[in-house]
Amino acid sequence: NYDVMLEYYLKPVGVLSAGIYRKDIRGFIASQRSIIGAGPDNGFSGNFAGYDFITKMNLNSARMEGYELAYDQQLRMLPKPLNTLAVFANYTRVRTAGTYEEGASALPSFVPEMYNFGASYSFWRLQVRVSYNYTGAFLFSYNANPLNQAYQSDGDSIDVNLQCKITPWLNASVNVQNLGNKWPGQYVGEPNRVTIAEVFGRRITVGIRGRF
Repeated sequence: NYDVMLEYYLKPVGVLSAGIYRKDIRGFIASQRSIIGAGPDNGFSGNFAGYDFITKMNLNSARMEGYELAYDQQLRMLPKPLNTLAVFANYTRVRTAGTYEEGASALPSFVPEMYNFGASYSFWRLQVRVSYNYTGAFLFSYNANPLNQAYQSDGDSIDVNLQCKITPWLNASVNVQNLGNKWPGQYVGEPNRVTIAEVFGRRITVGIRGRF
């Protein structure tokens, strides 16, 4: 493993950071996907032709490298009532490669790009936090034929959290996850060859917490 991280602390409260890393792995375990062929010699006595066959294998070598950027700061230098505003943002980029029998290719289950940003604000007894999260498409299962490789599509979500301090010992909260009700799916080879498309709805949680 090789990791380098730099951090710069901001006034009055905050941090700006950047890091790069590389990981070299021997015997990495990867998932491989193939379609069972027809005929008596397909490995299943002629049964299950056309089915997906998913197994795991050890690669000779694998490599992961990337970088990440982060920013987090409380903006207390702003005039009232904006001095309780805080902002944050993160970005991560990853590149992977594994040595398969057919040659080098990306590793499954590693997200190549992720980022999120948001803000929080406090006023009187209320605190509001809003964040946006994005996850890029990634290889879900490897196959020697690129048209048969399985992917999970990219996805994004907006989360909102509202808290109210009713008394010094009693708090109420409302949390909304995935406000836009967008969910990633799965496809094979190309985005228009969808294999799984699911919608779970937005999640709303209401709670009360007290200290006695």
